[in-house]
Amino acid sequence: MTAARGSVERWPLRRIIGGAVLIVAAFSVAAVVAGGLALAQLNQQRGRIQDTIDPAALQAQAFDNALLNQETGLRGYALSAQSAFLAPYTQGEAPRQPPSPACAPS
Repeated sequence: MTAARGSVERWPLRRIIGGAVLIVAAFSVAAVVAGGLALAQLNQQRGRIQDTIDPAALQAQAFDNALLNQETGLRGYALSAQSAFLAPYTQGEAPRQPPSPACAPS
């Protein structure tokens, strides 16, 4: 029985630690590569937001404010029939311009 037990060779501690270090290093390199790819994708999407979505959102907000000014002027004029209340309406017409090229679909 002792002969059968002794025939199974065990790895030396040095080889076990070396294998563990190699596995940890491989996972570390994989994590660094995955993190780099994620940062590159994040940078690309951030550029898309900065160049396309933000200008469109600002333009939509300005347009919404212009429509609100027009509505306010129209209500004031409808209630009072005084042309002085049309000032917000005329101010609201000014920002209504065609969309900038930054807002064009890509």
